[in-house]
Amino acid sequence: MMIKKMRVLTKTLLFAAVLIMLAASKKGGYTLQGTVEGAKEGDTVFLVEMQGFGMLPLDTALITKGKYLFKGVQDEPVWRFVVCMSGGQHIGGTDLILENGNIRADIIPKKRSAVKGTANNELWNSFVLEKEKQGDMLNPLWKVSSDSTASDADREAANKAMKQLQAEQDLYEFNFIRKNIKTGVAKVLLEDKYMRYSLEQLEILTQDFSRAKVNNGIAQAIGKYVDSMKKTKIGATVQNIKLSNEQGEVVDLLDQVSKNKITLIDFWASWCAPCLAEVPHLKEAYKGYRSRGFEIVGISLDQSSEAWKKAIVEHKMSWPQISDLKGWKSVAAEQYGIRAIPFTLLVDQQGKIVAKNLRGKELEHKLAELL
Repeated sequence: MMIKKMRVLTKTLLFAAVLIMLAASKKGGYTLQGTVEGAKEGDTVFLVEMQGFGMLPLDTALITKGKYLFKGVQDEPVWRFVVCMSGGQHIGGTDLILENGNIRADIIPKKRSAVKGTANNELWNSFVLEKEKQGDMLNPLWKVSSDSTASDADREAANKAMKQLQAEQDLYEFNFIRKNIKTGVAKVLLEDKYMRYSLEQLEILTQDFSRAKVNNGIAQAIGKYVDSMKKTKIGATVQNIKLSNEQGEVVDLLDQVSKNKITLIDFWASWCAPCLAEVPHLKEAYKGYRSRGFEIVGISLDQSSEAWKKAIVEHKMSWPQISDLKGWKSVAAEQYGIRAIPFTLLVDQQGKIVAKNLRGKELEHKLAELL
């Protein structure tokens, strides 16, 4: 009898523990709810994530008694959208910062409504409002600059004003991030933009992170990116790598560099259209300066051996080519911190970087200066 009572007590305690855990999970999670102007009972609202130029649905809710409701737990703040569809037609949507807490996001067609309920969303509202004001200032200038009937002087003046205004907007955004470095809004903005910043700006941000004692994922990513940028800044010495050529022979990069006065290290791939668009310029430079001590070493981020070799033949790239055929996981991409291609480094005989990311005729102009 005692054993049965103990079993019942144990099961009761376990069940109570599960309920407590569930309650704690819900308490620490989020509720995202709101109304949709023009929606009907039973219409669908999607919680979506932007991926490139498309949207990936993450969850769905139905309009019930005029409202939609999402519940869940969010590890850290992220940028998301809620979008309502009715009969296959898009009614409206709005963006928000999805984080734990009670979030209210009403959807009004053709208008972004303020999202309420959490600190990051209040901050996001203020940022978006300021960006909309800045956009209103840019629009008339853009119309003049793209107006073929406008005079050259007016278009030039509009372009100049646009560049100045854009620079001011970029500075506003950078300072906004710095001021709010601890927030989820800063994290969201940096995830999208940090690779556009200069090394100097990123070093400032790493100092801000350190002072604020922020060590989240984006802070760590920027730290690693800064380290990789330092490896490829002008004046640095390139690190050596050994990869195989088309014939399977191992090629020592610095050995190749030491045999020439100037070497262009060209990171590319057969699937990269901008990379292939640069090939005619590389061929012209190779033809004009090969005899003066210029060499090119192509490092491919391909994964397919067949595609890599086919591109080399089709585009008549007669200079040395190497790859480990691991795509973005290539040891070269990781070692040099490559995040986008084409990416090029121009180095001297000792491996010192003298220029980077020269495009079109810029390479020949630099070679004329150096050789």
